[in-house]
Amino acid sequence: MFNREMMLCLEQKEILLTDILNLTKQIEVRCGEPEANLEHLLENRAALMTRCDKCDRLLESLAGQLPEEERAFAAEILHRRNGGRSVAGEEDQRAMALLQHCDVLFSRAAALNRLAMENLKKRRDNVQEKLKQARRAGKPRGMFYSR
Repeated sequence: MFNREMMLCLEQKEILLTDILNLTKQIEVRCGEPEANLEHLLENRAALMTRCDKCDRLLESLAGQLPEEERAFAAEILHRRNGGRSVAGEEDQRAMALLQHCDVLFSRAAALNRLAMENLKKRRDNVQEKLKQARRAGKPRGMFYSR
């Protein structure tokens, strides 16, 4: 059922998700540094995510071109709704394994991203608190004041 073109697309998606995970690891590490410049990492990851979305759309399109009896089952597998039914062919088993690995990669990247966001929020909150304390220490009487 899963043809060569679909398998290549799944393999490409696995590679993209691996790269996304690696960039997310770098982002998470850099969020712990005193000066974190994440711009290029975020841009690169966003580009990879866009390409991953294109793979998903291409897979949907290719599955839609399959013969009718195979189309529904391919859609179930792509959306991980096959109810635990086993897949018969070697290519289909490989496709299922690739999809499961993609899910694992995505879950790991999402978990690391949550950690990175939490670290950034903590740093932001600390900076905001220091600003509040600095403002209180100055005790200005108005916007413009002289001593």
